[in-house]
Amino acid sequence: MEIRILREEILNPLQKVQPLIEKRSTMPILSHVLLDAKENSLDIFATDLLLAFKGTCKPMVSQPGKIVVHAKALYEIIRNLNCEEIYLRENENQWLEIKGGNSFFSLASLPVEEFPSFPEIGHFDLVSISGELLNKAITKTYFSMAKEELDTHLAGLCCEKIDKKLRFVSTDRFRLTYMEIP
Repeated sequence: MEIRILREEILNPLQKVQPLIEKRSTMPILSHVLLDAKENSLDIFATDLLLAFKGTCKPMVSQPGKIVVHAKALYEIIRNLNCEEIYLRENENQWLEIKGGNSFFSLASLPVEEFPSFPEIGHFDLVSISGELLNKAITKTYFSMAKEELDTHLAGLCCEKIDKKLRFVSTDRFRLTYMEIP
């Protein structure tokens, strides 16, 4: 992988992944980002296995490739560089070289194969609904969502489209709330 990119362009998605990356995890790969350089784009992936992020930048790609590096370290290095353009290159030892202005840094990488895969998002139907009606449905169902840390699998609101109706359902194991919008 070898690219040139504006500092501000790559800084934005790297900043957005910071709350998502794991600080203390039994899986070190979750504190890393996957950089995927293609012909005219750089995709930046991060996940904590519950949430996933994909950001895209427009670099000048000399050589496509993928590399997994520590998210916080990469962000801090790029944030503190005093230059407009950054040069990123994977060397023969699978380290990411970062050059900007008179500065040079190297970050160790992890195997790309170890990075968790992202689910493919297939085709889905869009539904048009007024903000007022959506607010009403959420307000009438959110109170029964689980709030305990042990019930994370119930800490959400199910919204599904069936025929021409939208159905909102939530539960905390003791209460079940259901609302349907025609």
